[in-house]
Amino acid sequence: MEFRTNEPKSLRDEIQEMKDLIKTSSDPEPKKVEWTYPKRWAKPMRTANKHSDKVLVFLLNLKGELEKPQVLPLRPGHRVLVKGKPYDAHPESFLTLEGRKCLLIKEIDRRPVCNLDWKEVKARGDLTESDDILLKTAMDAKIIPKMQMGKTVMIIGAIVLIGVLAFVFSSSS
Repeated sequence: MEFRTNEPKSLRDEIQEMKDLIKTSSDPEPKKVEWTYPKRWAKPMRTANKHSDKVLVFLLNLKGELEKPQVLPLRPGHRVLVKGKPYDAHPESFLTLEGRKCLLIKEIDRRPVCNLDWKEVKARGDLTESDDILLKTAMDAKIIPKMQMGKTVMIIGAIVLIGVLAFVFSSSS
């Protein structure tokens, strides 16, 4: 344990303390924050578990906003009616969200958001596995690394700067 006195420390001692502090302090792992559902979604999500003939539908409206999920019955021919408009609900297009059957539907598209159209995506050349844009982005990321500075490094730098300025002004008078 170190006892502090009112005597001024030398610059060498302060720099050594800063080095020791940098060695001992490391940025902790960022905590993974689990995303929680809004409270107004709780009721539709509970009722989706109770009914096996119904599906939980998330709708992206024309503004691009995700609306409150709805529990809707499956119609004959693998269809779902949302706001009076029919949408395809092919069994392979269901998503599973904590054991629930879900559909993510865009209001402007009759088909749900899923991986059923991968052949069309590949034919268009938008497949992400062999994407030129992805490769260029990866190369740019390797060329220009981003430097992230933690709060502790900034605080230590400020303390060292104040120490150096105090030393310079105290020795000049």
